Amino acid sequence: IEDQLYKKLENNALFSAIKSLDPNQKWLIEQVFFLNCTQKDIAKELGVNHTAVRNRLRRIYKKMKKFFKKGVPFCVFRG
Repeated sequence: IEDQLYKKLENNALFSAIKSLDPNQKWLIEQVFFLNCTQKDIAKELGVNHTAVRNRLRRIYKKMKKFFKKGVPFCVFRG
């Protein structure tokens, strides 16, 4: 049960971190992690080069890292 609780808390924290992103950033995370699109395919769809997508993802990761460093707000752990 304890493992399940920690997993739920981690999932809630991750969900909250994703919610903190702007719509374009959320879309990019969805494409990469939920739809398994390659950075190359995303770049082609957006009409940018691969480096631009990679840099956008790095900015997203940095933003999410800051979110977790601040600590997860108490409301994430409720309900």
